[in-house]
Amino acid sequence: MVEVDEGDLKLKRGKICIEKRSSGVYLSINEWTSAFMIFMSVYIEKYNTRAQELLKYMRDIRLAATRSENWATYDEQFRLKIEKNPNLSWGNIHSEYWLLHITSPTVHNSVSVQSQGYRTNTQNRGNYNSNAATLSNNRTHQQSQITSGSVNMSCKYYNNGNDCPYFPRCRFKHICEICSGKHRKAQCNNRAQGRSNKKY
Repeated sequence: MVEVDEGDLKLKRGKICIEKRSSGVYLSINEWTSAFMIFMSVYIEKYNTRAQELLKYMRDIRLAATRSENWATYDEQFRLKIEKNPNLSWGNIHSEYWLLHITSPTVHNSVSVQSQGYRTNTQNRGNYNSNAATLSNNRTHQQSQITSGSVNMSCKYYNNGNDCPYFPRCRFKHICEICSGKHRKAQCNNRAQGRSNKKY
């Protein structure tokens, strides 16, 4: 048996063994949320006007965790950006990082991001080739959804009255882009209001 300073006692193939602990720290989204709430309580003692920004950021990361296993990478990159420029708002999604880590197509793993967080599993890597063409085409669709400073979460194919080529695997919601109702933009009763309020 290999000597280890500390490890976990595990049962493998009917034998008891000590397995060396990984040096990395892996947080689930729930553990991250708990840790971030502690960070918030300390941070707003000095910057009490930024509480709303931090709440929005926590909501964005929890949303990212439902959409991509790379949510932790987005969090790390964003906080490095904040460290270099403390005047940046926590409440604004960084569109470039969001595109690279959250909306870019990735191979979906069998392990739920909700439970594993930073840890990845390559068990389904063999499925990549069969889905490569679909994922490549889907990238263009996803990039077209990114607007300046924000992310449009409704499908443009659906709203323009076309059949979505990525349905039912479309990453964007098939809802009205004006009122988020369960209908297309052309069927929305709030079209006139949406056009007058729309900013570019």
